Amino acid sequence: ISSVFLSDKTIFYKMTNDTIKNFETIYVSKDYRKINVLFSSSIMRDEYNEIIGIVCVAQDITELKHAEEILRESEEKYRMLVQNANEGIIVIQDNLLKLVNPKLIEIFDYKEDKIDTRKFFHFIHPDDRNAVIEKYQESLSGKEIRFYPFRIIGKDKNIKWMEASAVRISWEG
Repeated sequence: ISSVFLSDKTIFYKMTNDTIKNFETIYVSKDYRKINVLFSSSIMRDEYNEIIGIVCVAQDITELKHAEEILRESEEKYRMLVQNANEGIIVIQDNLLKLVNPKLIEIFDYKEDKIDTRKFFHFIHPDDRNAVIEKYQESLSGKEIRFYPFRIIGKDKNIKWMEASAVRISWEG
């Protein structure tokens, strides 16, 4: 980056230390464009601890910041879609409920703070449990499962019929 001036005066304060590592700031170019920068510097000293120079590195991270903003917007849209869906959506990992949307909580007749500590198969009717486990295993092997019916047991022991689809996704590792 050439011919820029600092828009953030705090960097000068930070330079009184010997090193600045990965300080994010905004430079403003001569034509007044804002440039997101990752700044690092180190003061060079001689054997008498006198300052003899400084090494500075500024990396333009404008595209990275733009990509982060696009990702943040996409995640917000996804979250809004899942939270407001009229279908129950669930993510099961290691037989534990990792994500449960409000509609599924309503279907199961539970409160959100009570449902996410349970194992998924706890909710399946005992007569349907083996078939659901089989479909779950098939989905883990990569097979896309479309619309299979089974019964669940709600909080008040009410039995409800459900129809589910399952696909394998990568979830937090």
